[in-house]
Amino acid sequence: MKSKRHDLRFLAGHHPVSYKTADDAGEALLVDISAGGCAFKQLSLPLAMHEKILVSIALPSESYVFQARGMVMRVEDDGRTAIKFTLVEPEDQTKIRMHFARLRAKTS
Repeated sequence: MKSKRHDLRFLAGHHPVSYKTADDAGEALLVDISAGGCAFKQLSLPLAMHEKILVSIALPSESYVFQARGMVMRVEDDGRTAIKFTLVEPEDQTKIRMHFARLRAKTS
């Protein structure tokens, strides 16, 4: 099966992430991330298909908090949840790529 992904995807090493819905807020562990989206697991607040959220990821090495608007595209039986970014600034895409590329280089 051909992948629909066009962006380089990084394993995130279970990096903590926070998210907000229209009515609530939650926390999860980041499984993987790309410039186009990400996947969470162990969500404190379950998300529904097509729910719109605001994702916040603290990047300590950058002294920066990455934020993007997104939509839930998949919820698996084990709770893993895939988010497609719908609004993210180009400079934020660059920072997220650089941050996780550096982490991957350190562990390779």
